Amino acid sequence: MGVRLVVAASTSLDGVMQAPASPDEDRDGDFRYGGWMLPYVDAGVDEAMAATFAGAGSMLLGRRTHDILAAFWPTHPEEPGAEHLNALRKYVVTRRGITTDWHNTEVLHGDAALTVEDLKARETSTIVVQGSTELIRTLAEARLVDEVHLFVFPVVLGAGKRFMAGPPAVGLRLLRSSTSQSGVVSSAYAVEH
Repeated sequence: MGVRLVVAASTSLDGVMQAPASPDEDRDGDFRYGGWMLPYVDAGVDEAMAATFAGAGSMLLGRRTHDILAAFWPTHPEEPGAEHLNALRKYVVTRRGITTDWHNTEVLHGDAALTVEDLKARETSTIVVQGSTELIRTLAEARLVDEVHLFVFPVVLGAGKRFMAGPPAVGLRLLRSSTSQSGVVSSAYAVEH
């Protein structure tokens, strides 16, 4: 079966992924709703997200998501999950060269689909893709995604970058689902290839 590539995405009810954690995280398109997930994060959400990363051997990020996470996690070791994320192997897919000093991070240059296909062939445990709307779309189009772990927050934003906007059509099979006290629905799906 090989190494699983798991996409982990936090979205609003209308599928927006943009800037979930901070007002200044991603203002593309004059997006002004940044930080929309924060009022709903509770112990149930933390537990579901931790379960997604517990089995991961590495994390895969696009350049922009890397920049956001690398600016936060190394300087906030007291946050839940920080120790695990900071120690985890991390790969950054980019068309442009970048430098990083986030511990245990490797930059992958070139075509994302080809680079990640090669990564799946050489990795030995689950790879989790965090955020990264453009990268997720590219990996889905290349049929490299094996599972989707979706965290749907009870808010409608009406605008912003959306999860899996555009092709390809893909079937999913529910593996498990839970709902937190704040109403966040966490679901894990297998991709039907």
